[in-house]
Parts: sequence; C-alpha cells; structure tokens
Amino acid sequence: MRLRCFALFVVFLSACAGQKVREPAPTVQTRDPAVSAAMELQVKCDARELDACDALAMRYLDGKGAPIDPAEAARRFDLNCEDGHVDSCYRLGLLAASGIGVPMNRERAQRAYRKACDGGRSQACNDLAVLLSKEGGNEEEALALYRTSCDDGSGIACFNLAFRYERGEGSKASAAEYYTKSCDLEYAAACNSLGLMVRYGDGVPKDAARAVALYVRACEGGFGASCNNLGTMYLNGADVAADAASAAIYYQKACNLGFGRGCTNMGHVLEHSGADASTTAADMYLRGCDRGDAKGCSNLGVLYLRGAHGVQKLPDKAVELFSLACTRGFGAGCSNVGLMFEEGTGVSQNYDKARELYQQACEMNEVQGCHNLGLMTEAGKGVEANAGQAADQFMAACEKGNSYSCAYLGAKWARTADKKSFGKELLDRACAEGNEFGCAESKKLR
Repeated sequence: MRLRCFALFVVFLSACAGQKVREPAPTVQTRDPAVSAAMELQVKCDARELDACDALAMRYLDGKGAPIDPAEAARRFDLNCEDGHVDSCYRLGLLAASGIGVPMNRERAQRAYRKACDGGRSQACNDLAVLLSKEGGNEEEALALYRTSCDDGSGIACFNLAFRYERGEGSKASAAEYYTKSCDLEYAAACNSLGLMVRYGDGVPKDAARAVALYVRACEGGFGASCNNLGTMYLNGADVAADAASAAIYYQKACNLGFGRGCTNMGHVLEHSGADASTTAADMYLRGCDRGDAKGCSNLGVLYLRGAHGVQKLPDKAVELFSLACTRGFGAGCSNVGLMFEEGTGVSQNYDKARELYQQACEMNEVQGCHNLGLMTEAGKGVEANAGQAADQFMAACEKGNSYSCAYLGAKWARTADKKSFGKELLDRACAEGNEFGCAESKKLR
C-alpha cells in the first residue's frame, strides 16, 4: 500500500517539474451533448458572435439543450435583429406574424421582414409581400417584392407572382412564365399549376402530353394533388390510355403524401374493384377523412349506413360522418344527413332539420339536395304542399346538372295542357344527358 502511494506521488511531481505546464482552455463540461452545445453557444453569444446568438435562440424553439420557451426565443431574435443579424430578423417576423412567443402583430412582423429583406433574405421579401397583400397594403409594392424574391431564386415567390397574374393582375402568359420559372426552381406546386393551364389551354397552347409530364414532375416533387390528378386521368382514360393499376399507384402515392382526396379516390377504386385486398375501402376512406377530405367522411358514412365492405351497420355513426362532411363544406354530406333526418334513420325524425340541410346542400350545388327539397315541398313535409315551389326546386336541380330532376319535372309537365311542350323539352334534355327514365318518358310522347 505504501509503495502504491509513493509511485503516485512521484508521477505527480514529475508532471509538475521543469517548465510551467500550459493549462488547457476552459470548456463547458456536461453529460448531455445538446446542453453542452447550447452552453458553448451561450459563451460565444456573450462574446457577441451573432450567428451563435441566432443558433441559441433556435434552441429555445426546438428544445435542443434548452427549455422550449418561444418567448425567450423571440426576445433573443429581437436583440440579435437589432444588432443587424438578418436571419434573426426573419425569424422574429415569422413569430410575430403567427403569434408564437409574442402577441400576433402584423406591423411588427412587417418591420422585421422588411429589415431582413433589405439585408438580402429573399424569403423575407416574399413573406413581406404576402403580409402586404393580406393587409390590403400597396399592391404594387407587393408585386415588386415578389419579383425581387423570385429573381433571387425563391420558387415560392415566383409561384405567388404567377398566381397573382393568373387571377387577373397580369396576363395568362406572364402567369405561365413565372409558373415555369418556379417549377424550374423545383417548387412542385408551380409544376402542377402550369400543368393545369397547359392541359386545358388556359391562356397557353393546349398540350396534353406536356401536362402529364408536368404532373409527373410535381408528383415526384411531393405535391400530392398532382399524383391525384394523374390517378384520375389514368382511371378515366383522359389524355392517357386508361390504366387502373397506374391510377391506383398514383392515388396511393397522393394519399401517402398526405393528400386526403387521393386516399378517398383509392378507397373508391378498392370499393368497386371487387379485389380481396389487405387494405379496405373503409380504411382508405377513413384516411381521407382524417386528412381533411370531406368526401372521404361522407363515403365512409355510406358504408356504415349500408353495413358494407366489412363495416358494421351503424346508422348513428353514418349520421356523425355525414354531419362532419357537411360541416367541412361537402354538399353530398349535407344531403345525406338531411335524408337521415327526413327518414328518422340513426337520428330522431325532424322535417325542419331535413329541409334546412337539403337547402344547404342545394346552395353548395349538390343537386340531390335541391331535388330532395323539391320532393319534401311537393309532399308537404314540414311545410304546406306547394307544387309551384316544388317545381322551382326541381328546376334548380335540373339546371345544376341533375338529369333525373329534368326528367322528373318534364314527365309531370308533359301530362299538362299548358306545359306539355316544356315538359317534352325537359325529357329530351334528360334523355340526351343519358337519363333512361327521361328517354322512356320521351318515347311515350311520340
């Protein structure tokens, strides 16, 4: 034991003998690397290294080595912005515009964005232009800011400028020019928008092949709506050869990218394919609904109403889903839940509520809602029967594209002396639109 202590003592003396040993520079020691990194940033920030101050402020947003504290992040960005750090000004603008860490204040956001824009942060120029547009500010300044940001290589700024031109603040040709520039900067939404213009010849030469190529580019760039567009084209054989397998691939990709309608459309494919798949139509409709697609909610409601495709028959669940679809602005959902109230299925019968929902559906251009409202008025459900008002409601459905409503009203009028010719016109119209009832009724009049 004595020998061991002596040896250690000798080693210690030998280390201290001779020239003075240079002590290592002080470092922050911690077991957590993230905390250590944050403390190192603090040391540098105290020495007014502005990039370190900006990086440290970010840690109060993402919680890496520092507590999540948006107010503290905003305070640090503000101080750093005052010292001229462009990125901190931009981040302060983002927080002030969204009300994170500081009260929402558009004027403060504009000041921060402007300082960052003047300092060369092109994205700040775009975001400042967006704020100016929302606040009814100087439109010419907003367009100039979009151009500045676009010229600096911001794809979203080029897209925003093109969108404004397409909506009437410039020519369609200018819109196509800037959509092209944005698409070339890999902003996928612009490829999709340009594809729409090219496909339908909206201010530019119509070119179906180019449209498909643009949709593919946008889809591969992660824009789900373009994948969905391609799926629908392949399903219907529109501008491409019909290919159900390709349609399913693109719908699935759209769904995987978070585009709810892609999930819903994939559900439709599964529902009508008759194939035994591990993923069911109900699964896909639920995904569509969960991703915000109201049609997915409504379609899933239909399955619960019928008890189809492996789904238990639960009318009250159908009411819930139809109501959700209606709330989200899907007219068929309003019409469907209106029918539930009219018939008292899954809910207490309520004619007034049914009429209200049918009217709401009709105003959303859901033709079945207009027609169902006409049937209730004709039968005197919830109101006194009124054939004239019912006819107006059937005609509204007819004019909105419901060929059966045209045929239904036409058949009634064809049996009267004063409106027989009008009835015949409606029946012929319905027949021309492919309505078999209209064709049958028209044939009786020959």
